[in-house]
Amino acid sequence: MQITCSDIDFEESASTTFKDARYNPNDCLAFIAFVESVHDSDYDSDCDDEFTNEQKVEFLTKSSSEWYLDSGYSRHMTRDKTFFTSLEDYNGGIVAFGDRSLAHVKGKGSIYVLSCPRLDGVMYVDGLTENLLSISQIYDKDHRVNFCQDLCEVVNKEKKVVITRHSTIDNYYAINPNSRTPLVCSREKLDPIELWHRRLGHIIYRDLVHLVNIKKVRGIPRLSGELKAICGKCMKGKQTKSSHKKVKKIRTTSPLNLLHMDLMGPMHTKSRSGKRYVLVVVDDFSRYSFIVNVNGSILDRKSMGEDLFWAIRGGGGASFGVILSYKIKLVRVPEIVTVFRVEKTLAQNATDIAYQWQHITDKIDNDLFNRLLLQPITVKNDNGSAKAEKSTKTVKVSFTSLFLGDATRLISVMNKDFPELGLKKEDCIEMSWIESVLYWANFDNGTSVNVLLNRTPESVKFLKRKSDYVQKPISKDGLEGLWKKIIELGKAGMIQYSVTWQEEGTEADKMYVNSMRELYSYMTPYVSKSPRGSYLNYRDIDIGISHNGKDSYQEGKVYGVKYFMNNFDRLVKVKTAVDPQNFFRYEQSIPPLPY
Repeated sequence: MQITCSDIDFEESASTTFKDARYNPNDCLAFIAFVESVHDSDYDSDCDDEFTNEQKVEFLTKSSSEWYLDSGYSRHMTRDKTFFTSLEDYNGGIVAFGDRSLAHVKGKGSIYVLSCPRLDGVMYVDGLTENLLSISQIYDKDHRVNFCQDLCEVVNKEKKVVITRHSTIDNYYAINPNSRTPLVCSREKLDPIELWHRRLGHIIYRDLVHLVNIKKVRGIPRLSGELKAICGKCMKGKQTKSSHKKVKKIRTTSPLNLLHMDLMGPMHTKSRSGKRYVLVVVDDFSRYSFIVNVNGSILDRKSMGEDLFWAIRGGGGASFGVILSYKIKLVRVPEIVTVFRVEKTLAQNATDIAYQWQHITDKIDNDLFNRLLLQPITVKNDNGSAKAEKSTKTVKVSFTSLFLGDATRLISVMNKDFPELGLKKEDCIEMSWIESVLYWANFDNGTSVNVLLNRTPESVKFLKRKSDYVQKPISKDGLEGLWKKIIELGKAGMIQYSVTWQEEGTEADKMYVNSMRELYSYMTPYVSKSPRGSYLNYRDIDIGISHNGKDSYQEGKVYGVKYFMNNFDRLVKVKTAVDPQNFFRYEQSIPPLPY
């Protein structure tokens, strides 16, 4: 088991955040579309029940069969399963035909036909030879069907003609789904090889085709074209040796050039309007910021209000809506940063140094992040005595830091504020910031940054995290007791308690988690009280969970005050105002007030 102690800057928000984090509402324009879910009613009252909306997304027509307007049947019927966007088994009895033959109703579902909206309550009839649109069922939805000589018109409740059909030679009125004019959306029209040349960073045409042919790049179609073509932008760049200018805001020159899309769902709980899927489309051209609330409305900072804006900046955004974009102000990073890791054992005065570290860590230079890591180790004894133990268990205290600057200035800062550590220049390593990412991930020095592109973990790991806040320095006696407890548990694994293991199975899980809980219990006298605070980013269900019910507020308060202190009740008021039915929830979300 290991314990990590870090210094954190505080800001007045719902939870602990880094002090330079700021939100800019002008980030990127986002659009959201809801895909309608299945309802039990024949026709969804939340949907547009007119036959007119030409911009409605039409999910199919999958069959070339015609649909006949029929006054002899009370329900829409089809024999073709491919028309259904949803279909469930339904024992609807028997359908009798004019020739006295019978067919069984096997299912019931929803379809889209031509420019019609969704038709619910459509029967799947095994043995039916044609597809039938019931005039009676159309009338049930406040539409009129007019017949005049050889013409049939369907008129909506706004008295607008939405379907017009002439009769056939046999006096039928048929709708051919494949005769409609397809809907289109804007797209960039380029030769495929030119399009992928641009998408992949202006790679050489010949190399692009080669990569596709040897299947090194997935998702690209077979390409053909002029392999010796010259890209104007590539030629200009080579002739002038000019690089791309840094772009601070807009990266595109027209809408739809760069879209970020994600489909979420199906969600277990429907929205108020009965939606289970959410399609988010972000257009990088316009760059505005939005949150989507429980009603599907898109809100920017102005329309969401300052209370909600305050809540999502530390109260856990997932409790309040779907955040489409969020912009923070990052710390400026110099070309050179410096890292160091100095390790001390108890025999090397680790107790006194760790005690002093507590007094300076929140006051030292803002360019320095420093962390204290406590680990149990075994050291070999070499005192020449035959009776002496060959090894001794002790604690290793590691002081690990990242400094935004060079080693010379770092040494000056440490000698002034923390001379007890005895930092030397040979302990320091200067590198770029991206190289420091590898350092903190415990890669060997000199490892290529390309290793960050590997998304496959080296091994399976299981972990558990807990956290504490120390309001006043732990005494030396308390530290010595902590060393004994770490040695006793003997597991290598604000304050952050961290245990990581590779063994699979329930017994291993129980053993490692219980060892952490025991250490957490031991630390009770030395950390914050009434309540015992926890850090939001280390989600710890040991401190409580809530259920979606009448007691959710009381359940949520158990962990809520530990994460948010006095801010919890304010967060609850915001939650009640924007999501009173608790649609956005999880085990430790902000609950609304009970009804």
